[in-house]
Amino acid sequence: FESVSGLSLVAGAAVAELVASYAVKPVALKWPNDVLCDGKKICGILVETLRPREDMWAAVVGVGLNVRMNEQLGKDITQPWTDLNTGAGRELCCNEVAGRLLAGLVQAIKQFERHGLEAVLPRWNQFDILAGREVVATASQGETRGIAKGIDATGALLIEVDGVIHRVLSGDVSLRPAL
Repeated sequence: FESVSGLSLVAGAAVAELVASYAVKPVALKWPNDVLCDGKKICGILVETLRPREDMWAAVVGVGLNVRMNEQLGKDITQPWTDLNTGAGRELCCNEVAGRLLAGLVQAIKQFERHGLEAVLPRWNQFDILAGREVVATASQGETRGIAKGIDATGALLIEVDGVIHRVLSGDVSLRPAL
């Protein structure tokens, strides 16, 4: 199971690289599974794990990349969002984007399979919007407030609280509002 636990981060890095190749606006990753363009959500990633046999794990990686979304389609979205056409400043071919997305995901997943999450960390880190910033992580065990220090080789978010590093394995994280 550990071998699939970093897949959303691997996919995030691949999608961020794809978006950055088109975008004229800044691209960022927000742990664990959001890709942002110009501070607005452009993509979400979900990974579902399956256990078809006792000796086997499988995963389905779902990537929801907004390529061409009009205001009407996005009227019920409760957070700032954008699409790739807006980020690129031009109309893009959905088939081309899909082909490049699949090629990038396959390459990133192969790298992950061969070398683990550590091999993908530099790709993730170049887009990490949380690193060095005050954050609040909310999980079932409560809140963790502190300074984001990146992610470790297992995919956990590292948050420094009073000089102590805490590992956050799941939950929601937001930038802490300035007081």
